[in-house]
Amino acid sequence: MGSSHIHSSIDQKIFKSGLSVEAISLYLLFCGLADEGRSITTRNIMGIWNGGEDSANAALSELEKRNIIQKTLSDDAENCVYSLVAGENWEL
Repeated sequence: MGSSHIHSSIDQKIFKSGLSVEAISLYLLFCGLADEGRSITTRNIMGIWNGGEDSANAALSELEKRNIIQKTLSDDAENCVYSLVAGENWEL
């Protein structure tokens, strides 16, 4: 029997980034959605985020500012689509 290797989108340096717990948690949710092949949208995130909207927005801002995620699309209903940025391009 062959062994299967599961690839994860999580870059381990996130844990040494100095980001807030909320930002790291949100990053992990982003990675989980990506690994499942689901769209990374504010709608999908808020459906599983266990904090409030303010904490999610603060974490999103922190991740965007450090170039860990990138907003790729936004609509009038404030539903945004994001993508993960490769770790070598983060601004830590």
